[in-house]
Amino acid sequence: MSAQHATHAHDAHGHDDHHHDAGPHSTFSGYVMGFVLSVILTAIPFWLVMAKVIADRNTA
Repeated sequence: MSAQHATHAHDAHGHDDHHHDAGPHSTFSGYVMGFVLSVILTAIPFWLVMAKVIADRNTA
């Protein structure tokens, strides 16, 4: 088997030669922003349904 074929066989399994650091990939502010966005994006449809903003029940 050639060296080129061995490289392709290695890549076929989803492995690469990049080494990643062991540090955290997100910060506290990133978690807080995600939490705030999840609350907002949940409150909008909840308000749309509970306030009967959309008149058609099938659409809601």
